[in-house]
Amino acid sequence: MWQISSLVPVQAERCLRLELKAPTNYSILLLKAHIWKLEEAREMDEEIAPIQLRGVPFLFQDFPKIAMS
Repeated sequence: MWQISSLVPVQAERCLRLELKAPTNYSILLLKAHIWKLEEAREMDEEIAPIQLRGVPFLFQDFPKIAMS
């Protein structure tokens, strides 16, 4: 979220120089989506905490490593 919000003025400035409409509304929408999911994730964390506290992991590394060439 920090990166999205910190890029808003950078994008606005670049778009101004290029005479383009800045994507600020899209950035705000993306930030709102992140905040909504964070709230949802907090509720999930609270519900799953008793299971994890008993030693059963819930989150795993689901993505394969990306080879850097």
